[in-house]
Amino acid sequence: MRGRKSYLGFTAAALALGVAGYAAHAQVSTTGTAGVGPFTQAQVDAGRAAYGPNCGGCHGPALQGGPNSTALAGAGFLAAWGNRSTADYFRYIQTQMPYGRENSLGVDTYAAIAAYIYAANGAAPGTQAMTAQSAVGINTIADGRIRDAVITAPQQLAQAAGRGGRGAAGPTDENGTPIAPPPAAA
Repeated sequence: MRGRKSYLGFTAAALALGVAGYAAHAQVSTTGTAGVGPFTQAQVDAGRAAYGPNCGGCHGPALQGGPNSTALAGAGFLAAWGNRSTADYFRYIQTQMPYGRENSLGVDTYAAIAAYIYAANGAAPGTQAMTAQSAVGINTIADGRIRDAVITAPQQLAQAAGRGGRGAAGPTDENGTPIAPPPAAA
């Protein structure tokens, strides 16, 4: 019995040291201002532009996911990434995305796409530009509530406002151009 207690005590101590060592290595800030991300509005805007051609084909134009890819906005994203850092997510997308063209976009583009995804999940832009080394707990800046205003390009919002509100003039294509309804059946 004594040997078993010693073994369990040793195992618990080793596990605690391992967790502490990982936490010290990760250097994730959990004391920052909740809701303000380590990125700028300019990075969000650049990320929105880069997301479509590099990510939208698989993850959907509104970050909603697809048949073979995960959603990048909402509760599912936060459940998967909330307990990790922005640096962890940056490394993941840089080394794994876009599928088949991993590490092909450049550091600034990856940072911008990540900033766009965080903003779409509720994080507010700050004054410091995001870098590959920025390490903030994702759940300290994002709440997983999808922000349609971030996902919708500003020019589409302006066009909608000019029509008296979103969709007031009927359906539009992805460029905001009105789509004529099909002819009525006789």
